[in-house]
Amino acid sequence: MEHQETKGEIFEKFTWKIENFSRLNAKELYSDPFILGGYPWRILLFPKANDVDNSLSIYFEAMQTANMSKGWSRDVKFKLLVFNQLDTNVTVIR
Repeated sequence: MEHQETKGEIFEKFTWKIENFSRLNAKELYSDPFILGGYPWRILLFPKANDVDNSLSIYFEAMQTANMSKGWSRDVKFKLLVFNQLDTNVTVIR
């Protein structure tokens, strides 16, 4: 995980490498929890979104902690990059 602060914004990076992605049979997959901006997060991945073979769904989730009040919210900006090692032309950044 990398950390950089510029002009009042904090930029951090989390990398989740999934081995043998093309062989996954799981319907859903969670990353290990990680801390960004002082809060715990995780990534939820559906390798075959809605049971479609050429589709992928990715969600960035805030994890509930004991000290979060009811209705807690946080404004964040994030970027997801899905890197295809076999064909970099289909690498996706959102």
